Amino acid sequence: TTTAADVQKQLKQHRYSLQVEKVPVELRSNTALFNYFNEMFPNQVHSAHITMNVPDLDALSARRTRVCRRLEKSLAYYSVTGIRPHHIAGRPRCRCCGIESTPIDG
Repeated sequence: TTTAADVQKQLKQHRYSLQVEKVPVELRSNTALFNYFNEMFPNQVHSAHITMNVPDLDALSARRTRVCRRLEKSLAYYSVTGIRPHHIAGRPRCRCCGIESTPIDG
């Protein structure tokens, strides 16, 4: 169970968080960074976390969002029509008013 003291500790930690950049190689682990700051500020450090540099994260996140939207659209289509939609890899798609669909072949 979560106590009021735990909640206060978490809120206090969020108010006093900071971001450190250009961390030396030897301190690029959560434990090493925590120990470094804990030596400078004994018993005053709540935690230390290293965030990895993932340059493709934004692109992968956007792709995941597109795939989720397509899946949700397919599930909605199936629930209304009873027909399972088919995905053809490489087929062009159109976007209008935020709705993505396959182009109408004429």
